[in-house]
Amino acid sequence: MKMRFLMFALLTLICAPSFGAGGGGGNSLYLPLGSPFVVNIKDHSGIRFLQITSEARLTDPAVGDEVKHHMALIRHIMIMLFSQQTPQSIGNLEGKEKLREQTLAAVQTALQEETGKDLIENIYFTGFVVQ
Repeated sequence: MKMRFLMFALLTLICAPSFGAGGGGGNSLYLPLGSPFVVNIKDHSGIRFLQITSEARLTDPAVGDEVKHHMALIRHIMIMLFSQQTPQSIGNLEGKEKLREQTLAAVQTALQEETGKDLIENIYFTGFVVQ
């Protein structure tokens, strides 16, 4: 039992630096953008669905409440953009990255118009399924 505790304590000390805030992110905060987005997408062969789970990297942890306040606007913009896609436009890595960049630009523009501030530094897709 003592040996297990000592091993655990040693591993904790060795790994502790990697669990901190470090590593280029500074004070950034990742905020989930709600439940996964599920939209119909255009396809000549029938009904297809796109499901995307996403998170935003905030410019400052202090803006988290403000971003949450505008979540309906953010989700609306993303749903409208996602529903315009086709399986061909998002069928490869370049297409997915282009959609991510378009999403970021659209959300940043809307939030800038609403708040006069840059609140979101980046948007990441943490789940992406086309059916």
